[in-house]
Amino acid sequence: MTSSRLRSVFGFTLIELLTVIAIIGILTAITIPVVGRVRESAKNTTCQNNLRQIGLAVQVYAYDHRFYPPSHAKANGPSGEPVGQYWIQFMRPYFGVSDSSGNLSEGARSKLAVCPSRTLTPPVEADVNRATYSCHQRIMPDEDDIGTTSSKQLIRLHSLTRPEQLILMADGAQQNHGGASANLYKVSEADSTTTTTTSANLPIATTNDADPSTGGYIRYRHSGTTTNVVFLDGHVGSFEKGTILRRNVQMFY
Repeated sequence: MTSSRLRSVFGFTLIELLTVIAIIGILTAITIPVVGRVRESAKNTTCQNNLRQIGLAVQVYAYDHRFYPPSHAKANGPSGEPVGQYWIQFMRPYFGVSDSSGNLSEGARSKLAVCPSRTLTPPVEADVNRATYSCHQRIMPDEDDIGTTSSKQLIRLHSLTRPEQLILMADGAQQNHGGASANLYKVSEADSTTTTTTSANLPIATTNDADPSTGGYIRYRHSGTTTNVVFLDGHVGSFEKGTILRRNVQMFY
């Protein structure tokens, strides 16, 4: 067999080699973004499933206690929850989670409270499951803010209208320790009362959408523009940045 025939059987020409490399490069350029979008879509689905289960657990808690849970429980507070516990801690029995001794210790946080698209992973192993979702500060208030002269009180089950429009919980901005604030106290529109439909249809502010944050803000972390929420009636949804309206956070108008 001649050398030319051997080259044709066993070798590649330079043009053929460059063509193959170019094709591989094109396929890689196409595949990597697609894989990234598929991965983010899966994370988004997991986040929504987390919120759906949390919303259901809050409803069951409200049926049991006649009030929606606070975002944070203080000593001798009206809810009777353990001292200093945050919502994710004393809601754990409704998630079927506890530590080996059966109590509600800090180390038994539930993965349900963690958005898979979070941008900060807590540096301390015991804090890995810090909650990245924040509650509506009126529906689930901090008991430290509740008092005889305060407008913030525990909310009775079925006392609120428009449960299909009111956001109960949303993706929250992460703080330096990796967790979000217990409630969305920086969403100032939730503390006001709207009296007209025109006002109710105004968008809320979208400032400080970044990690780490001082906390208390909604975080539009999915694809960089979207936040996931669970509504008071238990269904989940998503909002593009700038599309949450005052009617979605104001309890009465």
